[in-house]
Amino acid sequence: MILTRNTIKIFMAAGLAAALCACAGTGAQPQTTPASTPEPTAASGINYMVLVNKLNKLPDDWEATVETVHMTNSMNGDVEVETKAYDAYLKLKADLETEGVFVDLDNARRSIEVQQKIMDDFTKEYGADYAAKIVATPGFSEHHTGLALDLYLIIDEKMYT
Repeated sequence: MILTRNTIKIFMAAGLAAALCACAGTGAQPQTTPASTPEPTAASGINYMVLVNKLNKLPDDWEATVETVHMTNSMNGDVEVETKAYDAYLKLKADLETEGVFVDLDNARRSIEVQQKIMDDFTKEYGADYAAKIVATPGFSEHHTGLALDLYLIIDEKMYT
């Protein structure tokens, strides 16, 4: 298999999604609503079915509700991740390592304030039109959830980001 940047991202996203789905139910509160209604599955009360993108804003109470962990990656960076997503990431990491693929977290949860700084920096450096195409509008980034993880991996001593 030839690994390109896009196939790596799809491969890791699919693995992480599967791992997150598998662990989201563990330790969760018993469901008391009909199965057709998405329900929070973590003790924090967040809804793992949340959709945040350029058309769908982060729920107003999300940042106050989400439970996260901080970890230091191999590049000495502090990375904040939603707790169940981190558990899923660790399972994915262990599974990939058995195949000789080594992953690490590059970036995960970003606050709205950090996203605004990124937008401001890109606007200053490249202009507003370019920034608007490349950087998610603050409040509309899936990274605000802590569920979107940017990974890098090393295969045969070569790093992919």
